[in-house]
Amino acid sequence: MPTILKMSEWTKSPFGFLNKYKGQPLALGMMGVFATTAVFIGYRFFIAPAQKKRRLEQSQAWAEELFNIEQKKANQER
Repeated sequence: MPTILKMSEWTKSPFGFLNKYKGQPLALGMMGVFATTAVFIGYRFFIAPAQKKRRLEQSQAWAEELFNIEQKKANQER
């Protein structure tokens, strides 16, 4: 059962609670930093480029479709 820290235990000394809890808060903080970094790297280098490529391909397809529609209209008017 985890114990709840009293306010006096947090404020006694800046790192006094680390001695009592054997570095667990530090470990949790480091895990948070690691997870945040992993999410950032995954998005920046894997998800975002794939999205950008997909959007570019989609916009090119739309442009070709519009061009074909315009060509058909021009051919019908002749």
